[in-house]
Amino acid sequence: SDPNLIRSIHAEYRDAGADVLTTNTFGANRIALAHFGLAEKVREINRAGSKIAREVADEAGQPLFVAGSIGPLPLQSQYEFQIEDLILEQVESLMAGGADFILFETQPNRAALEKCAAAMRRKPDAPYVLSFALEVGGETATGETVERLMAPLPDSFPSPIAWGMNCGSGPDGLLSAV
Repeated sequence: SDPNLIRSIHAEYRDAGADVLTTNTFGANRIALAHFGLAEKVREINRAGSKIAREVADEAGQPLFVAGSIGPLPLQSQYEFQIEDLILEQVESLMAGGADFILFETQPNRAALEKCAAAMRRKPDAPYVLSFALEVGGETATGETVERLMAPLPDSFPSPIAWGMNCGSGPDGLLSAV
């Protein structure tokens, strides 16, 4: 709703020396947007978020990547059959807007990571990163270890270009994992 604000935030990161700008599309999937009456604008919102970041990145005068952000997906069982389509709708829109790669961030568990990777079988040319949230003690909220989360994916899944961790409740979860 305020592209100039988003543009200025990206520009501040660019000017501070960032190597990657992350789109402001973390929760921009169809199910989450439906709560605000915006489900039918999911493609437009994701494409616009990616386009703004791309424009700012292109003004950098040096290589600056755009990560198309996709946050955690709905965990409720009634959405299970829609997850892959939800993911692909965002992926296609983010890449169309100019994202260099997709960043699946703050994923809560191994099952969610595998759903993200499985969806990418339908977009094998789109680079992606898998990132998960850790709590205090260096495990997920459900007790999964870093080793479990980063175990090799099934052979039929395309490989992510990187893996990442982020904190779920502050830096202590990351520090203990590192």
